[in-house]
Amino acid sequence: MKPEADFDFNELSRLAEEIRQNGKSLIMDLSVIDQLTNLHLDALVQVHNEFYQNDLSFALCQPQEQVKTIWHAHAEADTLNLTPTLIEAIDLVSMEGLEREFLSEDFPEDL
Repeated sequence: MKPEADFDFNELSRLAEEIRQNGKSLIMDLSVIDQLTNLHLDALVQVHNEFYQNDLSFALCQPQEQVKTIWHAHAEADTLNLTPTLIEAIDLVSMEGLEREFLSEDFPEDL
């Protein structure tokens, strides 16, 4: 999902719910976002938590410098997955999916 520069963060919950209902993880490209507020970050934390409560992943990538500054000042921002590139976000989501799959398998007790 690549948001427009004037992306409506209130719309994020609706879109995220739709994606979650389809059992898909979400990668959000922040490259066109040049400003975030604490309210925006609070909404992202909430979406993140909802995805992980449903055994799905949520990652954000390619933040601009202004966004990184606001990000680092937010109390809960370090709980979110923020990667410098889209490829790293894809890798993160893929690895988390593999980890969930691996941990959900039943192994024989004699291993």
